[in-house]
Amino acid sequence: MPIRVKALVCIVVTGAVASVSAIHGHPAQQWIHFSVYLVVILLSSGMKVELPRSEGTMSVNFPFIFLGILQLSPQQAVILAVCSVIAQCRFRVVKSFTIIQILFNVANVATATVLAWWTFAAIVHLHPESAPALAVAATVYFLANTVPLALVLGWVSDTSPFMHWRQEFLWYLPFYLVGAMLAVLADFIGIHFGWLTSLLLIPMVYTVYRAYCGQVAMARDREQHIREVEALHMRTIEGLSMAIEAKDEGTHDHLMRVRVYVAELGKFMKLEPSQMQALHIAAFLHDIGKLAVPEHILNKPGKLTPEEFEKIKIHTVVGADILERVKFPYPVVPIVRSHHEAWDGSGYPDGLKAEEIPIGARILTVVDCFDALASDRPYRKALPIEEAMAILKNKAGIQFDPAIVQLLEQHYPELERLARQRTSEMEPLRTDIFIERGAAPGAGFVDPPASAGTPRGRGTEREPAASTADPVLAGSPTL
Repeated sequence: MPIRVKALVCIVVTGAVASVSAIHGHPAQQWIHFSVYLVVILLSSGMKVELPRSEGTMSVNFPFIFLGILQLSPQQAVILAVCSVIAQCRFRVVKSFTIIQILFNVANVATATVLAWWTFAAIVHLHPESAPALAVAATVYFLANTVPLALVLGWVSDTSPFMHWRQEFLWYLPFYLVGAMLAVLADFIGIHFGWLTSLLLIPMVYTVYRAYCGQVAMARDREQHIREVEALHMRTIEGLSMAIEAKDEGTHDHLMRVRVYVAELGKFMKLEPSQMQALHIAAFLHDIGKLAVPEHILNKPGKLTPEEFEKIKIHTVVGADILERVKFPYPVVPIVRSHHEAWDGSGYPDGLKAEEIPIGARILTVVDCFDALASDRPYRKALPIEEAMAILKNKAGIQFDPAIVQLLEQHYPELERLARQRTSEMEPLRTDIFIERGAAPGAGFVDPPASAGTPRGRGTEREPAASTADPVLAGSPTL
């Protein structure tokens, strides 16, 4: 459990003790009402729904807590709330609650109930109408109950607590307001038609519970659909990356290793979820523009001519144009377009510099070059990983973001081990296959040469073998 979660638990428990101490002096009343409400709360403890993306649950017995705030003393309302939480933690649970979890939940709901009671009492003192007062009190109860829970869930899962609260809890607020209005209605019926008649609140609460379950079921269906669509997108992206692999020799390992490195560095830098998703996709597709580059240039074993390098450089723009048509909901295109920009502005295609370069592109540039240096390429052999890291350090602040280079230097041994473990997850595309069927093309084969000799054509003259010089320093492309 993180330290800040432990600290929050201590604060919540201390706040509960202080809150309960502050409501002494209000005599208990209407014990028959209290006993009936307590029995109903205990019996309805199983009427709870699981939160869509967490292990937590929420119960629908809060209308009876609001009824306790309306009709009973604050101590009795707190007892109702505490008993409802204990029952919720003990009955029909999928995973047992720890003592710390139960203590936190009890303290949290006790504080929320006291704050709601004080809010209701203060507003009624100024304005005697109970409906708006209880609506405000229900909102206070909702915030006091859900905000600490969202903080804990967000910190434990290392996500934004506000985003967690907005996505998981905010849509429950209308149910709390409906529960408050049901409590006001039951109180009104009890005053004018007898208290037993007010127990018709029970089927109303069950109706709220069924609506609750329907909303959660819809949320789960949406989540499942989103997961399936995202999985389909990733499978499509992996298929496209295999097409790139068929074009460029030796790309399979590079794509998988780059994916591992950028994903882990993105986690270390705590990027937003949309940035992380874009980085995952760009790791696979950043070189899709190579489909527009002739194979004899991509796989040339020697140095490139200026004209060939100009042809290589178009893969950033072509790749961005291809992915622009996909309309990703994440900023993938800027990363692909800018993954060959340099920190000092000497890169291509737009000459961006420093923080003008998207953060995803800066991460991908460092990782792409690091893995290119540490891998076999047509124009040179792989460098030792320590030597590759030293070259990146020399270029930090010139070609690469120095902060990202420093982060990579701190973690590259463990990332290298992780990359080697995951490289075999996607089998490389086989292109060395032989198909027996098909005797000749429809137009027939080319006529044999009139005289024997060495056939002429592309690839008969090769550049000298590439040296082992650093491709960044020597001006060769980093692919």
